[in-house]
Amino acid sequence: MPRRRDDEDERDDNSGEYERPAKKGSLLWLWLLLGIGGAFALVGVVVAVGLAGWLMAKVPPAGPNAVAPPQQAKRQYTRDEFKARVVGKTEAEVIAAVGKPSQTSDSGATRYWYYEEVTTDPATGKIDYRAQLVIERGKVTGVSY
Repeated sequence: MPRRRDDEDERDDNSGEYERPAKKGSLLWLWLLLGIGGAFALVGVVVAVGLAGWLMAKVPPAGPNAVAPPQQAKRQYTRDEFKARVVGKTEAEVIAAVGKPSQTSDSGATRYWYYEEVTTDPATGKIDYRAQLVIERGKVTGVSY
């Protein structure tokens, strides 16, 4: 059986006065404030995500992992074809025959041009990592793979 409330339950033991019951006002203002704030936050997130997506679509990627624009595929030569196209030729003739080198270096009067992944090894059929041209007195004198 539930216990009945009487005056003793609401009386403060020390002062002999009654405690004021807690006010049970409306929390509507709090709910409205939270609802409006949440709506603004949601709109802000949607706008920020949309703006970030738009900017990312406009800015080209950069850095070591960037996707390069498609380039014309390199022509593959057998070692014999490549050697026939370059040995005894001037630098201008080599560029016309097989294109610009991937890298160059100089050592005194000797120049070295490097072509990457343009020749194939006849023994294995695999693509050579690099072909090195030796240029002396303005003409290609040798090729190594």
